[in-house]
Formats: sequence, structure tokens, C-alpha cells
Amino acid sequence: LTVSRGFDDALNVPMLHIDVASSGCAVDDVLSRLAEGSPRVYVGEELAWQNTLTVSPMALLPGEGRALAAAVKATIEERSS
Repeated sequence: LTVSRGFDDALNVPMLHIDVASSGCAVDDVLSRLAEGSPRVYVGEELAWQNTLTVSPMALLPGEGRALAAAVKATIEERSS
């Protein structure tokens, strides 16, 4: 799992890019599991063709970043085991 920083010039916000290729998980499976989980997590899919999820902080409320990170981590660990 590789996480890198990016920047969305159009929206003028920082982004996280999460490359799931090295985890052995299919990106579509991770997207589905996140959307079906509790809490439901929706991430950007514009780089899914490169096995990469994108996260924008624009819609996050204080404290939600940790919940999002925990959900992504748990989903990938579950799918890669």
C-alpha cells in the first residue's frame, strides 16, 4: 500500500492518493467494500484504472479523517488476507 500526497489545482485542495496495487486487492473490490461498510466511505475513483483511490478533505468534518483512515486500512487488510 502506497500513500502519496497530491494537489487538485481545479479545487485548490490537497489530495491523498492511495495505491492499492501492492496490497493484492482489486481496486473495484475495495471501492465496493468501503461503500457498503459502516460508516460508508466514498473515495475518488478517477484514478481507479491505475489501482489508485483518491481522498479529498473537502467534505470531511473534524475527526472524520481518522474514521476514514481506519475504514480504508481495515478494508484492505481484510481483502488482502
